[in-house]
Amino acid sequence: MHFPTYLPRVLTLVLALTLALTAAAAPANAAAPDVTLADTGLLRDDGQTALLEIVVTCATSGNLNASAAIQQPSGRSVASGSGWTLGQCSADDTVHLFVPVESDYAAFKSGPASVRARVSFYTPNTWESHYEELSGTVRMNK
Repeated sequence: MHFPTYLPRVLTLVLALTLALTAAAAPANAAAPDVTLADTGLLRDDGQTALLEIVVTCATSGNLNASAAIQQPSGRSVASGSGWTLGQCSADDTVHLFVPVESDYAAFKSGPASVRARVSFYTPNTWESHYEELSGTVRMNK
């Protein structure tokens, strides 16, 4: 069987066009959201639960998963605990997530506490994801 000499050129052109169209049709990368940890947190009266506020500003719509951990000196021990929450963000939207953190043993008290937080953002249509890790000192208030 004899193939025409132009066949490799046609196949190369078809492949190049397919790759170009596929790249053009692919969605743009989701921009990572801007994430900030609030300076203060709220304590329930018994000190067993704290609410930490995380502010997220999204450039694109997506789903959020926020987790946080608190450590605070408490007498001869350390009050610590962790928690998480879910949220959604629309394009050009600012969302205030409140992460409930349950104390593992000793109660949290008013005053400074060390906080570590992580916010994951993903777009359901493209499954692109970003995460931001934060740490700092937060003033706990009743």
